[in-house]
Amino acid sequence: SEETVLVTENSVSAIGAMAVHVAPNADDQASLIGLWLSHLPLREDEIEARVVHRQLCDLIETGHSATLAHLPGVMTVFAKLLETVGESQSQTGVSPGDQSGSLVDSATHSRIVQILHQIHAQQMSVPAMRAAWEALSEPQKMAVTQSIQIPQIST
Repeated sequence: SEETVLVTENSVSAIGAMAVHVAPNADDQASLIGLWLSHLPLREDEIEARVVHRQLCDLIETGHSATLAHLPGVMTVFAKLLETVGESQSQTGVSPGDQSGSLVDSATHSRIVQILHQIHAQQMSVPAMRAAWEALSEPQKMAVTQSIQIPQIST
């Protein structure tokens, strides 16, 4: 039911907050971040989705070590988000983040694109990142490459 989905997405948001603000040690924090990422991106509760996706950008941009340890998962989450945003944009013709019901606001969309650009420039030679790239669907790969305006990454 819709109520169950909303409760689940709020719970996922709480896991992310606990990982960052409450987890007593690095191992607990890394485990919670991994669990949190495995449930992202949020897709139904637009308000919670915007908060959580912004929080993920904050963690990456501040160099949060437990989050950076899961960089392949982060790339996957961002690819899924860009695919969803792209589908929504093609249906509505409205720029990312400028439509009601968007999973990211325009500032967060720009941050995601910048983070992915940095990942592409600095991390794609890392085997785990290559494996994460290979695991993306073709539409997700296309969404990433179009968003960061790079040539198709060869596999």
